[in-house]
Parts: sequence; structure tokens; C-alpha cells
Amino acid sequence: MNQEGLDQLRSVLLPAGYAEIDEARPGLLLENLERVVWAVAYHGVDDLLGSWQDEQAWLVDSTRDRLSPAKTWELYIVLACGVEPDEPERRLLEGVRADTSFSRKLVVPAIDRLTPARLAHYLAPLLPLPEAGTAEPVDALALIEAAAEQEGNRDALVVLSAFRENRPLFEGL
Repeated sequence: MNQEGLDQLRSVLLPAGYAEIDEARPGLLLENLERVVWAVAYHGVDDLLGSWQDEQAWLVDSTRDRLSPAKTWELYIVLACGVEPDEPERRLLEGVRADTSFSRKLVVPAIDRLTPARLAHYLAPLLPLPEAGTAEPVDALALIEAAAEQEGNRDALVVLSAFRENRPLFEGL
């Protein structure tokens, strides 16, 4: 089990309102008012592909008697691996993600190399929506700039600066 990957998942999901439930099984069991999440992080893609069905069976069996019928529709499994998959592995992981039997699956490749913003992107279905009705309109360009800064994307910042100053966009690249 990839403990660093689990710690990264915990750092995004706990502040989003999930409570951690202690389990003897290696992984991360979380719950909020709407859903139950089981998260596991493997070192390699092969480990993930070889174990995801066992993880799903465990989650379904362990929650069968504890959940209301409405909440059984909100079972999620987060399956992370520490390495970047190659193209054939990526197709296999997409097949796992697309399988909606028993639970919804979120697949997070290369978790060891993800920034918090990228990880939040993968976990977006589990995160609360921003509250609507703010007095100030959202500055979309500022949001893009903040994401580019967090990602350390210098090229994006150069283009955004040129846009704000009404200069040719690609002259500084």
C-alpha cells in the first residue's frame, strides 16, 4: 500500500467534510452525509488492476447492513497508483473507471506526482460545490492564474499576463 498516496487523499477529503472511519483493512474509509468513500493507493498499476475487484467486494460487503438504501447509490472507490501508466495500462484503468457496477470508481494515476490542485481535479465528484450567490462575480482569469501559479506553469502565466495587458499572447514565450 502506498501510504504517501493515502496521506494525499486524506489531505483533500478530510477538509471537504468527510469523517474518517477506522478499519483494520489498509486503506481509507470516509463518510459524509451524502456518500461513503473507500480509498486505496498502490505503488504500481498492476497492483491496482489486480486488486480493485477485491476492494469493491469488501466495500459492498462491509457497508451492506450499515447504509440506508439511498446511500447505497453513493458508494465510491478511489483507486490510486503511484506511477504514470503507459497507454495500454491507461486503457485498462479507463475500463475500471467506467465500470459502475456496485460502486462508482475514481482512478487517480501517478498520485505521487500530482499537485494538490490536480488531485482535487480527480476527486471533484467527491468535493462540495462552491456556494452560489456571492456578492462579487468570480474573476475567471484570476482563478486560471491561481491554478497556473500553483502548478508552476510559467508559460501559462506569461500568456495570461499578455492577455491582461492587451499584448500579443505568444510574444513572451
